[in-house]
Amino acid sequence: MSVEPDIKIASTPFDDETADLILRTIDNVDFYVHKFILSKASPVFAEMLAFPHPPPGAQGVDAGDYCNSIPVVKIQERSNEMDNLLRCWYPNCVPTLDEISAIVPLRWDCADALGRFAETDPLRVYAIACRFGFETQARQAAKCSLLFSFFSLSLTSGAIGEELELITGAELQRFWRYRSDCLSAVSCLTQASYWTDSWKRECLPLWRSSIAADCQCGTNDRRFEGVMTRYDPEQDGNIEEPTMYYVTNWFVRYLQDIQDGLDGFYKVLSRDLTRACTDAANRAATTANACPVCRDEFFSGFSHFFASFTAEAGVEIAMVRHG
Repeated sequence: MSVEPDIKIASTPFDDETADLILRTIDNVDFYVHKFILSKASPVFAEMLAFPHPPPGAQGVDAGDYCNSIPVVKIQERSNEMDNLLRCWYPNCVPTLDEISAIVPLRWDCADALGRFAETDPLRVYAIACRFGFETQARQAAKCSLLFSFFSLSLTSGAIGEELELITGAELQRFWRYRSDCLSAVSCLTQASYWTDSWKRECLPLWRSSIAADCQCGTNDRRFEGVMTRYDPEQDGNIEEPTMYYVTNWFVRYLQDIQDGLDGFYKVLSRDLTRACTDAANRAATTANACPVCRDEFFSGFSHFFASFTAEAGVEIAMVRHG
């Protein structure tokens, strides 16, 4: 393709002859791009491209407004900045957070590109998002930080330190308060009373409405108020009745193991905590399997509980307000 002598063409993939728009940077580098991708990636581009480019030869259209029959739009960014920005938007391009951080101050609205890194570098993304007023991305990063412990967020790393210096103490406090509130919300699920109060069914063998004489794994001395649902043939339907539940010792131990994991890792959704829960479940299964009363019903009752615990944790976290 022919170009003006002092104009350079950007590197792949921004040298595509099938492009329908050329972005010419202030240092005379042409980026061959596609309007559809830009309009979907940036509200600023979407607004700018909503109006058709005047055709060649139209009044007020200079020769330099087209190149190889493709309309040219001159922009104020330098080529390195535009290259970083476009790689945030183009398929199969993998920018780094450093590259995104460098182009965030530009006018093209790259908040969504910043959000891509929330799962891998949440504290840094949070700081950048707060600095530029990207509230949605700040909330996303705060939630993704639940995958990390306090220490693994690497407060002392140089890159994070530079960005943290640019946000207020109140914004940083909001981040840590959100994490603490989420931890407290999930911690309440490790109390046996939470489940006996909220479940509208008896979940054998995790807790029972009476002490089983043949149970060899032991029953906790504490009793909890709850509701048992049973079928009433006279009414041809289920009815709820107040009852008292006895909780098996291995179930209490399992809940305590989860709480210890929360306290130890200070993270709510981490792989380490998931492994801790799995280890706790395996210990509970070993104990229950040795008991003739608990053995037969353990796996169905426990798998139902574990699914409910995971779902309930998500509900509790979703209700925590960031801000």
